[in-house]
Amino acid sequence: MIDLRKQETFYYSQNSLNTFLQCPKKFRFKYVERLHWKKALPGADLYYENMKVGLDFHLLCERYFSGIACDVPEAVENREQLQTWLKQLKEMIPLKEEHRYLPEYEMRMIKGDVRLQAKYDLIVLKGDGDVEIWDWKTEERQMSMAEVAKKIQTMVYMYLFMENAQGLLRCPIDYEKIKMIYWQPQYGTKRLEVPYSREKHLQYEAEIKNIIQELQVYDFDCPMNRERFEKSCRYCEFQSLCNQEA
Repeated sequence: MIDLRKQETFYYSQNSLNTFLQCPKKFRFKYVERLHWKKALPGADLYYENMKVGLDFHLLCERYFSGIACDVPEAVENREQLQTWLKQLKEMIPLKEEHRYLPEYEMRMIKGDVRLQAKYDLIVLKGDGDVEIWDWKTEERQMSMAEVAKKIQTMVYMYLFMENAQGLLRCPIDYEKIKMIYWQPQYGTKRLEVPYSREKHLQYEAEIKNIIQELQVYDFDCPMNRERFEKSCRYCEFQSLCNQEA
């Protein structure tokens, strides 16, 4: 079995880092053993239905910001909901000639032992030099500012962008010109905005490094304290497999 952690071609994402923090055994199943199981738990059907709606909405957003016709086809499930969300999006972020829009934009970086990658829902390079990093969240649970401020995704996306900013923009940029915006369309036009700073950049770098260093040396063959991670078990697709190993 090839341990992906040892491969130079493997880049950590916010998903993989978050998975490790939630449960090291789940990380082992997904990223070391590379198992792909579908959830077969109570509520799983609703989970996959919501995921499908989210994927459809992300595709509509990508088309809109790419300048491609993005009407919702009549045959699409949840058409009325998607039409409402798309209307809100267009009103909230009207396309402007002086801005540059980068939907579904991918970035990577290597800095020492830190190998990171991310796929951004949208990056807006504004005419005045400001940068907005947008992320669409379509799950039902409403997020709070306190929650998004400490998300691994926030740390990875903002840190990775800043590390790549000069190459993308062809000029330096102040930390304070960057912000990340989370938007849940089912809650109207309310947005959660996270500002950036040099202090945050250094903090995020240290936290990301610490997680990766812990992950790189973690022994997945050692017995795990299940009680420490049990809150992640309820909706885990590997629950049955994990119980067999217990």
